[in-house]
Amino acid sequence: MHKLILLLIAFSLAACSKDEFNPSNPKNGQKAELFVDHYSDVRNQMVFLLPKREPSPLSLGGFEERELGYTYKVKAKVYKSPQPVMDDGANSWFEYTEVISKERCTGTESFEIGLVYPLGFESGGGLAVRKESDHFKYGGGGNLRPADAEIKQQLEDFISKEKEIGNSEEYREYREYMSKLALRAVVSHDPENWGSGYLVHEIRYKR
Repeated sequence: MHKLILLLIAFSLAACSKDEFNPSNPKNGQKAELFVDHYSDVRNQMVFLLPKREPSPLSLGGFEERELGYTYKVKAKVYKSPQPVMDDGANSWFEYTEVISKERCTGTESFEIGLVYPLGFESGGGLAVRKESDHFKYGGGGNLRPADAEIKQQLEDFISKEKEIGNSEEYREYREYMSKLALRAVVSHDPENWGSGYLVHEIRYKR
């Protein structure tokens, strides 16, 4: 009986370790718990592997209910495709399964978000801001509301420049230029549009 109990324990531990996520060797179906920060970026999803909150080696897909201004703990599992199917060529990523907890961010400090897609994506180097009616839309999700007229004009100018170049031969050079410019915005969560937008305080770039 004693040997049988030990055998069952060993079998149980082996089964658990097989299901747990192994960063050095992700396998289809492995499970993990992730911390999702209160904002996202076109260059960084701000997703971390629990319990140590280490940057996740895999992106997170399927988390459509994510709202800006809230942190989450979620459950996810590894999905491996036989062929690279994501924009960055990755063939494995986390698929969201359920929310463990959700908390509203209480901090008021500002933070930076990138305004240019990283090179290597289909739209790599392109501006991650577009205008719909009178609203600025951000490629990483949500609206951008300029804090003043100067910032609004800066965004208008970048959008106009990209439209002017369009799909011309200059566009590749333009994308490389924009990537090197490292265009980004200093933002905070928009109190008038909490959960789905940022208030833009400043535009920054490399000179």
